[in-house]
Amino acid sequence: MWQKTLVITSLLLAGCAAQPQDQVAAQESISAQDHQQTSTKAQEPAKPVAKGDAFNDYKPQDGARSTANDARDPFEPVNRAAWFINYDVLDPYAVRPVAHAYADYVAVPIREGVQNVVLNLEEPASFVNHVITGDAVGAGTNLVRFGVNSTLGLLGFFDVAEKMTLASKPKDFSQVLGQMGVGNGPFLMVPLYGPTTLRQLSGDVVDGLYFPYDAMTVAMRAGKWALNGLYERSELIDREPIIDNALDPYGLTKDFYLQYQDAKIGKEAAADADDDLSEFMDEIDE
Repeated sequence: MWQKTLVITSLLLAGCAAQPQDQVAAQESISAQDHQQTSTKAQEPAKPVAKGDAFNDYKPQDGARSTANDARDPFEPVNRAAWFINYDVLDPYAVRPVAHAYADYVAVPIREGVQNVVLNLEEPASFVNHVITGDAVGAGTNLVRFGVNSTLGLLGFFDVAEKMTLASKPKDFSQVLGQMGVGNGPFLMVPLYGPTTLRQLSGDVVDGLYFPYDAMTVAMRAGKWALNGLYERSELIDREPIIDNALDPYGLTKDFYLQYQDAKIGKEAAADADDDLSEFMDEIDE
């Protein structure tokens, strides 16, 4: 009896001892399989996830994002804010209606005569700028044109000098700086004033120191600037779709303006621009 009991007890103990060993072996086998699967997944490249997927919260680990910075336009955020004021607020609600009314109800000879008076005021500054660059012919032309148009042309309303084959030779101080190797500087978009550059803005300040500007009051200067801007804006009516239909009106205007500034100083890169672009930018240059 005790022998059977001993045998049964021995078998039970052996079974209990074997079961943990089998479980340990099984667990070790499962762990090895899991480790192998994890290593395989780690070696597989991550599948690309479409950007902007609303149903996926995937985010790149490096947080990279594409940017397109324009070295010519370091103040682009501020300039775009000014562009919004000019293009989306002032132009449609104030400038454009006035320009269209000016073009529709004021006769062409009157508009051109007023613009001739405005341009005649710039002849003395052009004379000085031609002298600075050593252009005696250009300086002489400016001097004669100013004298003839201011007298026979009734302060320049009639371009009598043009009839005498003395074509206009405008030259601002910005062109002088450009021909001396001074770059455009940062592009600027000024509320109400429009596109310009640091060089152009500086040149305008210098040109404003010459006769007859030095004898003009602030109101007279503002009136001259307003009349010039009104005429130039009215000349752009037929070209409004070019900007309105652009994917980026601000960027297109900036590129056109900077190309025009380069063409004014004779840069080769801008020499290939077509005549339509040159005329277009000549009309919006403030």
